[in-house]
Amino acid sequence: MATFCHQKIKFLAIFILSIYYVNTNAQLLYQDCYEDFGEYDILSDYGANVDKAIEQLVELASTSYFNKISVGKGGDKVNALFSCRYDMTSDDCQSCLQSSLENVPHCYRSVESAQFYQECTLRYSNATIFSVLEYLPRYSIHSLDAVNDDGEFIQLLSETISDLITETVSEFSVSSRYFATTTADYSVLKTLYALAQCNEDLSSSDCEQCLQIEFGNFTSNYPGAFLGQIFTPSCRLSYKLSSVTMTTPYDFDIPIVTTPDEELTSPPMSSPADDSLTAPPPSDESSMDEETMPPPPPYSSLDDESTMPPPFGSPDEELAPPPPPYKFKKGFSAMKSSGTREVTSYLIALLCVGLFLSNL
Repeated sequence: MATFCHQKIKFLAIFILSIYYVNTNAQLLYQDCYEDFGEYDILSDYGANVDKAIEQLVELASTSYFNKISVGKGGDKVNALFSCRYDMTSDDCQSCLQSSLENVPHCYRSVESAQFYQECTLRYSNATIFSVLEYLPRYSIHSLDAVNDDGEFIQLLSETISDLITETVSEFSVSSRYFATTTADYSVLKTLYALAQCNEDLSSSDCEQCLQIEFGNFTSNYPGAFLGQIFTPSCRLSYKLSSVTMTTPYDFDIPIVTTPDEELTSPPMSSPADDSLTAPPPSDESSMDEETMPPPPPYSSLDDESTMPPPFGSPDEELAPPPPPYKFKKGFSAMKSSGTREVTSYLIALLCVGLFLSNL
C-alpha cells in the first residue's frame, strides 16, 4: 500500500509543479489536446502509459529520427510516434522529445494529443495512428507581406516546391526517408530556401498527396507570402525567401508579434466571401524581412473534418474557411486562468490524502 501511494504521490507532485514551471529546450509552436476524443484519469494506467511511451521515444531518438511505439493493452493501450527534422542533430531530436514529455501535462486528461516544434512532431492516441495519412490538426505560419513582382515569385515558388515534393518522395527509395531541401535564386540578393518531410510509415502516394494538398491550400490562402510553414501529423513543409545566406539546418523562424488581448484568440469567424480571406496588400519589398504576423491556428476545427483542403494547383476552388477562434484546449494557458486555483487545490488535497495513507 505504501509503495503504491508513494508512486502516485510522486506523479502527482511532478504534475502540480509542471503547471507552474516547464523547462523546455525546444519551443512549443502548437499543442492540440483533441478534447472531443475522450478523457482519462491522470492517475490511471493510461496516463502512466502515456509517460512510458514518450520516455521510450526519447531513448529511441538517440538513434532514429522517426519511430513509433505501443504501450499497454486493451483500453489502456497508447500508440505514440515522433518525427524529427532530418537536418537536425540527434541531440536536438532528443531534446525536442524531452520537451514534449514535459508538455504532456498541458493536455493532462485528453486521450489524444499532438505537439508541433521546429525540431520535431509528437503524437499519441488510443486509436490507430500508424501508417495513416492525417491532415488534422494543422498549424501554419506565414509572413505578413506578399512579394509584389507581377507573379514571378509565385511561379518560382510553385515550380520549386513541385520539384521539392518529387525529390522528397523519390528520396525514400534511396535512404528510407521522405526528406529533401532545396534552394532557388530569386534575384541577385535573394534566395528561396525550402524543406519538405513526411512520416516514414506513409506510402509514397500518401506523402506526395499530403505535401501537395497542404501547399495548395496554403498558397490559396496566402498567395505570394515570402515565408510559409505548414505542420500536420503526417507531413511538414517550410520555405523562406531571404536576403541572408542560410546554411543547414535552415532557420525558418520569424518573430511572433502579439498583443496581450490577442494571445489566445484568432480573428473572428467570417464567411468564405469575407474580405478577411484575401491576401494582405503588397508592400515595399525592402520591408519583407522585417514585418511578420502571428501564426494562424489550424484552417478548420477538429469537429468539422468534412472540409478538405482544395487540390494542389486548383485556382478555381474556394478558399479554405477562416480558422476557428483559437484556444489552448485544456492546455497550459487555460490552466493558468481562473480555474487554476480550484484545480490545484483539488490536487493538493489528493496529495495530502496520499501522504496520510502512505504513513498508515
